[in-house]
Amino acid sequence: MIAFANKPGGYCQGDVDFLEPFANTCGNLIQAYAAMQENKRLIHSLEERVEERTLELQLANDTLAKDAATQLEHFACSKYSPCCSCIVCYLMFDPVILPPRPAHSRCWYCLFPF
Repeated sequence: MIAFANKPGGYCQGDVDFLEPFANTCGNLIQAYAAMQENKRLIHSLEERVEERTLELQLANDTLAKDAATQLEHFACSKYSPCCSCIVCYLMFDPVILPPRPAHSRCWYCLFPF
């Protein structure tokens, strides 16, 4: 906001023409300041959203890791588990073709890996 005091005899058109660029500059500065404040607010809002989303993704990854570990543990402990606890044996194991083996037995792959 800018203000001009009363001038004895008032302002003439020359005075108005002289002060118009100053008034325009002040208006532009006020608009630029408001735009900067809005940008700061938006950046802060986006940073908060990124932090929240990152936390959500970390929690989802932790949940998936726990679920995967539980599932592998379940398969390793089931009566239809592969001949040992390695993932290769699990992926190649077919309970219809191969009967379950005792937990202490090991496969050829586990004894002699490639």
